[in-house]
Amino acid sequence: MLARPERFFEDRFGLTASALERLLGSQLAGRVDHADLFLEYRISEELTLEEGAVKKASRHVSQGAGIRAQSGERTGYAHTDDLALPNLEEAARQARAIADQAGAGAAVAVGTGRAAAHPPQRHGDRRGERQA
Repeated sequence: MLARPERFFEDRFGLTASALERLLGSQLAGRVDHADLFLEYRISEELTLEEGAVKKASRHVSQGAGIRAQSGERTGYAHTDDLALPNLEEAARQARAIADQAGAGAAVAVGTGRAAAHPPQRHGDRRGERQA
């Protein structure tokens, strides 16, 4: 049986629905017109056989979160690969700050260090992306 997504992120990372509602409400309320939160946790496994014998086995875990804030025509986006609540709070602050600024919008990577601003990118275009 598959776990419900909200239970998965709550059990694994302590991200309860109420904590996420507070995150979006406290960091973005009244300052942006609309906000989105995207959470990802993906596992991929690869097994290569050669003449019936295992030649290569690998496992990759990809996780992260993105927050998009829209204020009028402006859009701010911030992402982090660390799903700890403080990093999500920083991503929300950065997304709001970008959306508050005059301009077309931008993206920010939030890590354990400082955040780095990015120019807006087309969907699927990951050139120039940096992780702080």
